[in-house]
Amino acid sequence: MRNTCRLLLVLVLAAILPGTASASMLGMAGSYNGFIFNDFTSYFSDTEGRLAAGGDVNLMSYGVGNKLPAGSSGDVLTVGGDLRAVGGQVYHGNARVGGHAYTAGFNVVGEQRNGAGMDIDFDAEETYLKALSASLADLPGNGNTTYTRWRAFELAGDSSDLVVFNLKGADLARASGFNVTGIGEDTTVIFNVSGRVGHMGGMQMFLNGLSNEILSYSDKFLFNFYEAKMLDISFFKAAGSILAPYADVTGQWGAVHGTLVASSYFGTTELEYNPFTGEIPEDPGTSVPEPGTLVLLGLGLAGLGITLKRRRA
Repeated sequence: MRNTCRLLLVLVLAAILPGTASASMLGMAGSYNGFIFNDFTSYFSDTEGRLAAGGDVNLMSYGVGNKLPAGSSGDVLTVGGDLRAVGGQVYHGNARVGGHAYTAGFNVVGEQRNGAGMDIDFDAEETYLKALSASLADLPGNGNTTYTRWRAFELAGDSSDLVVFNLKGADLARASGFNVTGIGEDTTVIFNVSGRVGHMGGMQMFLNGLSNEILSYSDKFLFNFYEAKMLDISFFKAAGSILAPYADVTGQWGAVHGTLVASSYFGTTELEYNPFTGEIPEDPGTSVPEPGTLVLLGLGLAGLGITLKRRRA
């Protein structure tokens, strides 16, 4: 019943909150390589797709949007607060800055608008993504998870449309790597990771024992750090997107092949263009009623109020 209510809540939020309508399960964030609710700071690196941050953005020798498809337009860099940038470039589009811009040697190929209104409701997107994270955490695990004496994960799926692995954050922090088996080309894989402090650095990911194959499946991989307040992804090439809506994320000299969703970000980790295309089936192991009536809409909103009150308590 709890799983059903969580998933119903997410469906209701997706339907009523402005800006969340999107082909991606991640809502508006699915159109971005980096989607940060507060401040974003990075240097000597790049975000290959679009980047949006609700707070200040601080950049040095940094590129944004260089791997977007030819002909891309619109806002490639969105900054809710102030922009401070020394060296670098925004490719294929515009920069929209809600506050002031202090730049030197920072080129925007399109138009830069300072003091502009936001076309992203960061508060609404944050609410939606936190609800999504909680609902995914409640999904029943159907993947077999083994933590070996060599400090490695063996993760075996059953080739179904959705495979969910439940991982302990403490084990993941000590892991040297993990190997994923038993997934198909169209399988969406959710890695639910527990723990208030997350660490996913300095390890390798394998698919069927091969490191060079996992990237071809990574557009359907999602790491859900549903409890993390802090997350370190240094020296790690993450094959998949990361949903860490409560976390201050740090990362040095690694890469995220997908979308990074976080409260804030600081570091040099490269965000590589690889839009998340995973989907949750209509029946992910629990009965999910269709929110097609006003009664269900009211129940969903009531559930949202209860959830928010509990989180604030």
